[in-house]
Amino acid sequence: MSAPLMLSWSATAAAGLVWLLCALRNGRTLWQASRGRESGSPILLLGGLFGAMAVLWCPLPQVRPWFWLPALLDGGSLPALAWIAWTHYRSRRPARQKSRQR
Repeated sequence: MSAPLMLSWSATAAAGLVWLLCALRNGRTLWQASRGRESGSPILLLGGLFGAMAVLWCPLPQVRPWFWLPALLDGGSLPALAWIAWTHYRSRRPARQKSRQR
């Protein structure tokens, strides 16, 4: 195996491992938050970012179009952003309705 190919696989494996650890931590945090024990994670978007990097660095070109999938599978990345945006929208909605009634 050539050195650049070995380096590419090593970078993919390292970023994939970071993604896996972040995704597990985010999953644990979401589980505990659903039980009322914990309210947030300090590594929300980090997992999705490293997962995307792992897929983009992969030496197999047919895998690269799926760079968005790790961010979707990590509960702390895209699902968390969607939830935050939805709760922010819902919390601001009554204020908008009141201002329209005036």
